[in-house]
Amino acid sequence: MSELREISVNQLPSPTWNWLKVNEAYIKISDRAVRAAEDIEAGKELVVTAQSDKEKFAKLESGMGESFNEVISSYGIKEEQFKLGEKAALVKINVTYSQEEFYHNNYLVEVADDSELTFIMNFSAEEGAATKAAACDTRFVIGKRAKVKLVQIHSFTENMKFYNNVSAECEEDAGFEVIHIELTAAGIYEGLVADLKGDRSSLRIDTAYLGKNEEDIDFNYVARHRGKETKSNIYANGVLCDRSKKVFRGTIDFIRGCSGAVGDEKEDVLLMDEDVVNKTTPLILCAEEDVEGTHGATIGKLSDEVLFYFMSRGISEEEAYKQMADGRISEVASRIEDEATKTYIFEKLLMKGDCSDE
Repeated sequence: MSELREISVNQLPSPTWNWLKVNEAYIKISDRAVRAAEDIEAGKELVVTAQSDKEKFAKLESGMGESFNEVISSYGIKEEQFKLGEKAALVKINVTYSQEEFYHNNYLVEVADDSELTFIMNFSAEEGAATKAAACDTRFVIGKRAKVKLVQIHSFTENMKFYNNVSAECEEDAGFEVIHIELTAAGIYEGLVADLKGDRSSLRIDTAYLGKNEEDIDFNYVARHRGKETKSNIYANGVLCDRSKKVFRGTIDFIRGCSGAVGDEKEDVLLMDEDVVNKTTPLILCAEEDVEGTHGATIGKLSDEVLFYFMSRGISEEEAYKQMADGRISEVASRIEDEATKTYIFEKLLMKGDCSDE
């Protein structure tokens, strides 16, 4: 029988005051797991192999932290390995959780120089599923001038927790774009780190989230600027309802030698109920003089002027909030080029209803 182990994840790279309770998150994770079956759609230009390169996988930094690494390594589950040559490819992976109490899947994706990859991952749980929690670890090695777009969609039952780790190592002129859509769960924990080691490499993250009921949402995004003239943009757009809680950590780390680097992070949070808890922690670390870093956050409710605009057109306050919430997620979803994936998200939004639904 499996046992739960409490570990620390999503550590802030440079801790702040402990009383703020944003330096890290604590989760209870199973000491045993099984791999969930995947439905993988991939073209012939992509090589999928069960052959594991544990050394290459392990050397990539974990956004969730070393304690998370230790636990998932103990499961002994082999990485699904993808290799892309000098072409463009679309990969779609659907993972649906059902019977087991705890699942874990891991992926190593190697993208060759001058290639392009769109990697869409859709995680969901069957209604009435016995699954209490699941974890996924996806790591990318992105070659020179290669472009990767990662799309991850999370939609679970309201009693399931999900732990998601993403990491990437970017060579010269490589681009890594991430889209996260967070819809429903008991808790979602996101850890992501991108090592911009190649000159002029870049990272862009667009996240949309909808917190409902008692849900915990916890983000830890880290952009490590090592190469010259590297660029990062971290954008989060969310809505919190009921008694949901959210912590957002966004770190831009300018390492000595990354002259000419530029980083920007912004979060926009709409608070829809009095009992929500929101914590936003933008962080810029700087060991290089010739860099530019900016951050900002907008947190609050709809203004009286906006509510008056809606209500003067016959739209209730509840419907106004719903439209604003759906609009934020739809705006991020519009950056997805795959029409079937966008349709799936819009259908999920209709099924979820507004934040007043219990």
